[in-house]
Amino acid sequence: MKQLLLFLICNLTFLLTVQGNSTEIPPAVMFKQLSTTEGLSNNSIRSIYRDNRGFL
Repeated sequence: MKQLLLFLICNLTFLLTVQGNSTEIPPAVMFKQLSTTEGLSNNSIRSIYRDNRGFL
């Protein structure tokens, strides 16, 4: 009986934790397309670098 009660408590705790995390709103992501008309040398990207101030 004690094992069943412990099992139920653990499962209930897990389910409440999972449910709480699934309701979080993801942060908004904004994309902007750049091309040669905005000053890029070409339209292909081989790597992306982020500096120490957070700029890409």
